Amino acid sequence: MSHLTYKNLKMNRKLLLRSIFRLLTTGVVLGTILSFSNSEDPRILKILNQIELFTSRNKLQKVYVKTDKDKYIIGETIWLKSYLLNATSLKPEIASNEIYVDLVGKNNTIIQNIILKNIDGFANGDIFLNDSIPQGNYQLVAYTNWMKNFDEAFFFSKTIEIVNPIFNKYITNDILANIKNYNKQIQSDEKNKIIQFFPESGNLVAGIQCRVAFKTINNLGNGVETNGDIYDDKNIKVCHFESKHLGMGDFYFTPETGKRYYAKVKFADGSTKNFDLPDVHAKGYVMLVNSLVGDQIRLNIQSNLGNQIDEKNNDFIIVGQSRGEVKFISKGVNKGKPINAVIPKKNFPAGIAQITLFNGTGEPICERLVFIQQKEKESKTLIIVEKTNDGSDILFKISLKQSDGNPSKGNVALSIHEALDGAKNVASKENILSNLLLTSDLKGKVENASQYFDETNSESPIMLDYVMMVNGWRRFVWKEILAGQFQALLFTPSEGLNSNEITTTTLKPISYDLTGKAYPVPLNEQFDSKMIKKNSREAAKLKTGTVSDATPNKLVINQKTNSYSSMIEYLKGRFAGVNVTNNGIRLSGVNSINSGTEALIIVDEMSVSFSTLTTISPKDVTSVEVLKGPDASMYGVRGANGVIIVHLRKGNEGLKETKIFEEQAYERIVSFYKAREFYVPVYDSWENKPSTYNVPRSVYWKPNIAIDSTGQATVRFKNRGNIANLQISIEGIADGSVLFYETKN
Repeated sequence: MSHLTYKNLKMNRKLLLRSIFRLLTTGVVLGTILSFSNSEDPRILKILNQIELFTSRNKLQKVYVKTDKDKYIIGETIWLKSYLLNATSLKPEIASNEIYVDLVGKNNTIIQNIILKNIDGFANGDIFLNDSIPQGNYQLVAYTNWMKNFDEAFFFSKTIEIVNPIFNKYITNDILANIKNYNKQIQSDEKNKIIQFFPESGNLVAGIQCRVAFKTINNLGNGVETNGDIYDDKNIKVCHFESKHLGMGDFYFTPETGKRYYAKVKFADGSTKNFDLPDVHAKGYVMLVNSLVGDQIRLNIQSNLGNQIDEKNNDFIIVGQSRGEVKFISKGVNKGKPINAVIPKKNFPAGIAQITLFNGTGEPICERLVFIQQKEKESKTLIIVEKTNDGSDILFKISLKQSDGNPSKGNVALSIHEALDGAKNVASKENILSNLLLTSDLKGKVENASQYFDETNSESPIMLDYVMMVNGWRRFVWKEILAGQFQALLFTPSEGLNSNEITTTTLKPISYDLTGKAYPVPLNEQFDSKMIKKNSREAAKLKTGTVSDATPNKLVINQKTNSYSSMIEYLKGRFAGVNVTNNGIRLSGVNSINSGTEALIIVDEMSVSFSTLTTISPKDVTSVEVLKGPDASMYGVRGANGVIIVHLRKGNEGLKETKIFEEQAYERIVSFYKAREFYVPVYDSWENKPSTYNVPRSVYWKPNIAIDSTGQATVRFKNRGNIANLQISIEGIADGSVLFYETKN
């Protein structure tokens, strides 16, 4: 058997064949004699060419966002740093100019969004959490314009927990009803459970012992512990199984020709249910893979095809690829006996490797994902020395070293927040390693992904192997690749926004479904009944509109009962702190010397003059929003005096629901968000203190720390508030493409 690496792609065909022939005696395959024709093999060349074409054409990207912490209380700011990387090399990417960051609530509604300017693969930003945001879990989503060409499941997504102690100010009967319905849906999703079976490498094949992985989850995507038994169609017990980790596990059995199998499953709550196993294939291959021990990936390939006369039909090809590049190819012949093969792990970079078995016609028949841990040379050691000066100054010396002790250069983000006892939250279960090497390439939820990168957890390799067998893989579909059926590229790498100006640009918006990766939680249903009645009465007084989305800064207009002649007449007295006259709109508490005193007016994402509002009837408007302060900062200098946003009605659009996105392209006014300097709020003066609600206080945030050629950097800050227990988190990229992460108390 012979093999070659991706570097051979750039050789001419003669050198390629010489390489294959020279590697014939490397001993990659054991236990059988394989042959390799010393002639050009069009099947191998086609595989190589199509993968290279796919990678060069699509130029996949990844975005990762680090936040200063993962749990917040209203009035705080989400401080964030985004990393934009080439998905193949994991080096900083400069092709895209903009990085979009959205804060998304329940029902996939965008609460806030900003656009960050990409500078050499990095960008800083922040999102202020106003007091009208309902309490609960939110998703922080990030992507580029180019990434919209591909499955939105591969956008960056992270769960953020937000606490709002004063939501009582905004609750109404209608909002409470929506909350209760939402909670009922979560309770229903928690109770509904399914089990899925995944035969290793793809299929159950008659007469061959197969390893079958399984995953038991509820409708929220969370793992559920379970056990059960496998039976054949004559109700004869075949084997027993039990989950080992987060509802995942495996079992072995040998299926028989013509039989069907099912599982009797018992869930942890005592309920039981039957589920069918996949159909048994009469003929085929089974590929068992073991990547848990040593520096090699071990394969055991079996088939029930026998030793056919036509030897070409018995050919098989093994392809190993990672990040869209072929790292290993080998070819052999099925002689009717089991084949044991090994693939050196050193061929692959850290992350997910895809091992595929092709038959003699070049058709993929078995596939398995394995995870390759970071090599020793890619591992970095962080040394943090802490000492206190003058009582409140804290000095951190950060040293970044390679495994051989030599210094490394790097770009580091440092966050420090209060470490509270029992302050656990779902969002802290992922970091730059687990995201960029694992979850960014998988569909569906990977619970507590950071645990698989805990070197102190001896069980993490086998647990991660379960993830490799059961989670969805959709970045690379062989049928489409080999047929040259590539997805149409509708979006350019960058929209060409100007650095310091508000730009009108034509966008084709996206909508995404985050239910597969989100961690929804039940919302509070206990509110002061008197306050609810008061708020409901106030909402009813607005004959032409009702409070929408639990905020006094947005009104939804009732088309049927509206009798105002223009939007100017409608807006008078409608919002507290908004002074509307026949000459203009001014917001109290905001002003800008450089931009006059007039509020910025946006109609359907276009900036318009005040006089334009005289031509717009409220019957043609679905909603009106008022933004000021941090909420208006996304509009740059022009938003310094506040922003009035008017959403026009679209055709037969309903009265109760305003569409966030329309299918057609539309014009939008956009500008880069200018990140603010980090500051520590005066928490002691807050009426609702974070510690009361088990929310850690942010102490320090430094998104860009340059580690120079000496491998060192020093950071000094004041521990305002004299917080005793601190949680330190450092993430970054060393030497251009090596990822590292470390936390310390």
